[in-house]
Amino acid sequence: MALRAGANTVKTLEKLGPEEPALILRADAVIEERLLRALLAKTGVILTVLSRQTGKTMALAARVNDKTAAEAAANILQANSLDNSLDGFLYADAEAIGGAYDPILRKQAIPFAARLGDTPKTELEKLTFGASYKGATDFVTKYAWPTPARFVTRWCAAAGFTPNQVTTLSLILMFLALVGFWQGQWLWAVPIAWAMTFLDTVDGKLARVTMTSSKWGEVYDHGIDLIHPPFWWWAWYVGAYSAAEARGQEFLNGYDLALLVIIVGYVIQRIYEGTFLWIFKIEGHIWRPFDFWFRTITARRNPNLFILMISALVGSPEMGIIAVCIWVLASLGIHFIRISHAGILKLRGRPVTSFLKGR
Repeated sequence: MALRAGANTVKTLEKLGPEEPALILRADAVIEERLLRALLAKTGVILTVLSRQTGKTMALAARVNDKTAAEAAANILQANSLDNSLDGFLYADAEAIGGAYDPILRKQAIPFAARLGDTPKTELEKLTFGASYKGATDFVTKYAWPTPARFVTRWCAAAGFTPNQVTTLSLILMFLALVGFWQGQWLWAVPIAWAMTFLDTVDGKLARVTMTSSKWGEVYDHGIDLIHPPFWWWAWYVGAYSAAEARGQEFLNGYDLALLVIIVGYVIQRIYEGTFLWIFKIEGHIWRPFDFWFRTITARRNPNLFILMISALVGSPEMGIIAVCIWVLASLGIHFIRISHAGILKLRGRPVTSFLKGR
C-alpha cells in the first residue's frame, strides 16, 4: 500500500540511509491508502489514534526526514501510548492529516486508521470496504448493494478471484440480459441484469480492498459500463415490440422516437458530464447538495432499469420505454439548467467548487 501511495521502496529501519526520508509504520497498523498518500506529502508528522483498549492516544505512523528522526519516531511507535512523546514532531490524527474529503470517490469521509487487536475485525472490514465505496451514485448502488456486496467481496478475496474475473462474469451476464430483453423474457432477464449491475459494484470494491486495481482493469470495467446501456434499451424495445404483437396490440410509431430519445439522451448526458468536468474541474453531481442527491435518481442505467422492471411487472413493458424517455428528457432539462447556472457563476467570477470540500 505504501508503494501504491507513492513510496519508492520498502525496507527495514536498519537499512535506512543517514539522510534518507522515510515513512515509518507499525506492522499492526490498518491505514487507508488515501491517508498514507497525505502522510507522504508531509514531514515531521506522527499519525495518532485513540486506543480503545487503553483509552490513551498512541502512534501508528510517522513521516520523517532522516534516520535519526526515524529511530526516534520508531521508539514512539513501539509504545502503546504517547506518555513519552518527544518534541520536534507534529502529532496529528487522521482527519488533520488526510482531511474529510475524498476527491477520488467523491464523498465526505474521514480516512480511517486503526490497530489490529484494538479494533474488532468486523469493524475493520467495514471500514476497509466503506473506504472503497463512492459517495455520489445511484440509489440502487448506494442503498441496496453495500451489505451484500461486502460479503461477496470478502468471499471473492478469500477465494482468490481477481477484479477482472468478476468484470468478465458481469460482461457475460450483460450479454445474457441483452438476449433476454431482445426475446422479451423479462422473468429471467431482469434478475440477470440486476446481477450484472451488482457485480459491477463488486469488481471495483474488490480491486480497491485487495489493492489490485490497474489501468487495464479500469478501462475494462468502465468501457463495459459506458457502452452497454444503449444496447440494453434497444433490446428492451425489440422485446416489448414482440410482446405487444403477441398480445394483438398495436405498437405505435411513437415508441421508435422514444427509443431514439433515450439513446441520444444517454450520449448527451455523458457529454454533459465530461463538459462539466472539463470546464469547472469538478464532476457536476458533486457541485451542490441538489446535484449530489439528483445523481441517485438521474436517468442513468440503474434508475432506468428500475423503471423498465416496474413496467414489466405490471405487464406493459412497452410503456417502460415511454416512461424512461420522459425521465431522460426531464433529467437532461435539469442538467442543462445546472450547467447553465454554473456557467453564469463562472462568468461572474464566482468559484464553482464541490460543496463536499466545505463540509
